[in-house]
Amino acid sequence: QKTAYEIYQCDWSSDVCSSDLHRKFHFHRIISRTDVETLMYGSHFVLNVRVKARSGKGDLSLGGRSRPYIHAKYFMKLLLISNSTNAGEPYLKYPMPRIDEFLGSVREVVFVPYAGITFSYAEYEAKVQARFAEYGIKVRSVHRSKDPRRMIREAQAICVGGGNTFALTKKMQEQGLLKAILGKIKAGTPYIGWSAGSNVCCPTICTTNDMPIVEPESFKAIGAVKFQINPHYLDANPEGHAGETREQRILEYITANPRRYVVGLREGCMLHYENGKLELIGSRPMRIFKKGIAPYEVKAGDDLSFLL
Repeated sequence: QKTAYEIYQCDWSSDVCSSDLHRKFHFHRIISRTDVETLMYGSHFVLNVRVKARSGKGDLSLGGRSRPYIHAKYFMKLLLISNSTNAGEPYLKYPMPRIDEFLGSVREVVFVPYAGITFSYAEYEAKVQARFAEYGIKVRSVHRSKDPRRMIREAQAICVGGGNTFALTKKMQEQGLLKAILGKIKAGTPYIGWSAGSNVCCPTICTTNDMPIVEPESFKAIGAVKFQINPHYLDANPEGHAGETREQRILEYITANPRRYVVGLREGCMLHYENGKLELIGSRPMRIFKKGIAPYEVKAGDDLSFLL
């Protein structure tokens, strides 16, 4: 654990005065003095620190506040993937180069396999490990631990696989993993999810495509982002099918939840969040839904700050 972070442009360093920070958080982000002054206020958790100039010019002004805030979202690192596998391709083939790049020097992930239903958690872990091993990444599953929350708290990175979102959420709620994962995300631990693993990063699981095969305590999820994701988004139903389209179902959701954005994330695409910026990765556009606004498309490179 690190008890200080560097303020790069001015070559200053911070003396961390809070033992809570030492115990709970890793801070290794390189940031500028301007960033510190901008991000000190209005966040989700408090860093009770004093920032001192190495040059001896005195404390960095914190506007008279004795308990400065740094915005948690600045530290979040998320890779939210629509689907694990494209049609006709091997398992996890298309997202793995991005996953490897996203993890950087991190070579071990804690895996949450609880969305798996028709195969065992051990089989799921082995399947993911086989692909990750090609990139020198070790996978450790929480189902093997007597204390899954501790395993999450000590994780270098967190990976949540796809499957049934209701089963995943129920198990995570029972083991107290939702809150534990959110705390780790806010502290800067990389989070990777595909399909159901992307759904549970949202405020709720209400825009999943899955059947409710089990009943979780509630629909509340991790809530690391403010918007809802509909993974595997399809534009139309198969020919001859008379049921609702995916768009019609999402329109029902935003009618009942008018303050929430929903993004239709098509297969082969993912959302990357880092350094306070959200970007779409993939060759296909993403569909945006919000009450009172006609659905529209955004593509890779477009500004997505309205979702934050």
